[in-house]
Amino acid sequence: MNVTRILAIGIGLAGVVAVAPTAAYAQQDRNPNSITLDLKDAPIRTTLEMAFKQAGITNYVIDNNVAGFVTMTITEQPFENALKLIMRAATVPLTYIKENNVYIVKPRQISQNTLPATPDISQETPAANNVSFERIPLTFIDPIDLWLQP
Repeated sequence: MNVTRILAIGIGLAGVVAVAPTAAYAQQDRNPNSITLDLKDAPIRTTLEMAFKQAGITNYVIDNNVAGFVTMTITEQPFENALKLIMRAATVPLTYIKENNVYIVKPRQISQNTLPATPDISQETPAANNVSFERIPLTFIDPIDLWLQP
């Protein structure tokens, strides 16, 4: 009986030793700042906290007005890209700034005064100085993000 127990323990230890180097090797290949999330109706605050923790970022602030839910699956994405995807998927448009190595996440403020004036193209008038306007429907981009690009 003792021989059977010793034999079982020996086989178990051999299995652990054989598997351990493979697991360590697989973890070394993964980029430490890459984010992998598979979420369904997850609170946005929890999603942001998970992303910051996966990236090893300990200095972050999430504004109290950040709320809502998100459903997403991302695999091995760089942190900055994952953060932008999370903010785009949020119910309320979000933005972030990085000040003194601290990420600050807050709702994006969109004021009507800062948006460019939309020309009235309904009235046909001759173009002055060869200036013309064309309306281009955007299907796969947030117009605010396009306008805010430098």
